[in-house]
Amino acid sequence: MTKVLKIRSKHGFGLHGITQTQSEQVDGSVNQLLILLKTQYIVLDSGNSNIGYDSSMRRVRNLFDRVHRQHTKDWFTVADKLGQPGVEESKEISKMLDKLIKEIKKSKDKKGKYQVTKEIKKVSEELCSDTDILDFLYIFHNYKDTDKKSTRKKGGKIYILTADNNEFLKIGCTQDSLYTRVKRINSATGVMIPFGIKKFWSLKESNINKVIKIENEIHDLLSKYRVRKDKEFFNINLNNAISKIDKFLKDNNLELS
Repeated sequence: MTKVLKIRSKHGFGLHGITQTQSEQVDGSVNQLLILLKTQYIVLDSGNSNIGYDSSMRRVRNLFDRVHRQHTKDWFTVADKLGQPGVEESKEISKMLDKLIKEIKKSKDKKGKYQVTKEIKKVSEELCSDTDILDFLYIFHNYKDTDKKSTRKKGGKIYILTADNNEFLKIGCTQDSLYTRVKRINSATGVMIPFGIKKFWSLKESNINKVIKIENEIHDLLSKYRVRKDKEFFNINLNNAISKIDKFLKDNNLELS
């Protein structure tokens, strides 16, 4: 008897959901960080015990880690909930949150209480002045529906999509929400296995004509791997495609956010 292949997952890589428990825990941590950055006060999660406050801040840092590393099943779901920060800015925010966490750990007194030190204030101020972290945290905290509020950024996005058991990569650009773009692709009747987001680059360029030009140039660069001229599918190894696009962006001095 022939074994029938069953496709159980409704989501492609990067687009898996966050559980209710995880969402509530992270939302509490995001709220704590918002209060610290806005008021310079450390507010406890429950009761009078503030043990684990630095661990709570690690939860927030892990959100931005997922965005710039792009390695977990839910990484783009997290990115969308944050308002789709760029890879470079997510990396910078993660680095600065690391500094903040170290200062928070050092501030714990003998009774196990955390104090808001000059160093914590300094790093907090730098985070707010040098990055858009407040915008991202507010979007995450007030996030309701990806269809209604998909992205804060206006620049174009280059993406690489693929489906499980599919050797072809779908490579293109969009100025719309990438989440909405992939959802639209996956809702097509002919798509049996959902596409996932393997890689994306967030451009600072927002002019639609220039974004289209960038897409055409990338397609020209990868033309020998193109499966059909009228489709943006390419028979190329993922790492090879990423390497070629990285080089193209660098050679053309295209700024990323």
